Amino acid sequence: MYKSSALSTSLPQPPAPPPPEEEEIVEHFECPNCGAPIEITPDTLVIVCKYCGYTEFRDPGYDVYVLKALDKAEIERRFWERMKKDPDMSPYVGEIQITDITFIYAPFYLANYDAEWYYIGEKTKTEVQGSGKNTRVVTKIIKVRGSGSESGRIAIPGRRYVEELGMKELGDAIEQIDEKSLIPAKEYNWERYIETVLGFDYEPREVPQMVKDIVAEDIKKRIYREKNLTRMLAFLCRVKTKSVKAILAPIYVITYKLRGGIYGIAFSGFDGKQLVAMEPVFTKHMIQYTAGAATLASLGAAATAIAAAVHEGYILIVSLLGLLGAFYLMHKAVGGVRFEH
Repeated sequence: MYKSSALSTSLPQPPAPPPPEEEEIVEHFECPNCGAPIEITPDTLVIVCKYCGYTEFRDPGYDVYVLKALDKAEIERRFWERMKKDPDMSPYVGEIQITDITFIYAPFYLANYDAEWYYIGEKTKTEVQGSGKNTRVVTKIIKVRGSGSESGRIAIPGRRYVEELGMKELGDAIEQIDEKSLIPAKEYNWERYIETVLGFDYEPREVPQMVKDIVAEDIKKRIYREKNLTRMLAFLCRVKTKSVKAILAPIYVITYKLRGGIYGIAFSGFDGKQLVAMEPVFTKHMIQYTAGAATLASLGAAATAIAAAVHEGYILIVSLLGLLGAFYLMHKAVGGVRFEH
């Protein structure tokens, strides 16, 4: 077979076409009460007629449960109570103005699982040998192995993209609930809570694989941290999902204004507890952050000097961590906003 020895010349290719835009499918539903048209999308869970107020839960094809929400007035009361008790915020209560109270029913999957794991890893051990001029630092690499098992619970957002203050913390709170408090969505009185109900954009059958990936990665990180590993040579983790429940959990986000700045606090809508607060940075916080940054920077510089003296590169890690910590605290000092859980 003839084979050309000439160099091939690649012709310029046209630019790849942009990915197709995701189209939102909108269906028209006729209100059973007044006949008015209602627009719904495939992930719509609660149908609301804006003309007569008719409300109906739309069955997605699997069981959905609800955590009962507290009234907006109760959440607002807790907001002011929290501000009055906070030593940083109490002097400014008279200047605080609530600008908005957002209520959302957010989708989560609550999964119970069993996990077993086995690992082989390496860690370093440093020893000081000799004395006086003969002192030297010896670093040894030690191989470690271990295994374990656990049973647990994990809450995973039911939408792949949800950007709202406190969503991660809401998931943590859901992991602690008593499942007996869950109400079947078909039996819930939705007429009181129709502001925003987010639907699920993936189904329960997809959850076990997500649970496996998340739990295995969390266990791996925990082993690294607890065993002070420098390298993982082998890691095997088996995760079995025992049950999955689709849950709609309420969250309130109160936005307020103080001295020209806009801040917010997220509350768990089912028990009224604060999830996370975004607050202003006052002078005392700036002093604390700046002092902490100076201390960490000094430690970093000292570690650099020690590393140069004993010719041990691993000590530079301490230096780097100190400088990163100093940078983080300085960023908080000048950022104007701090977060409290």
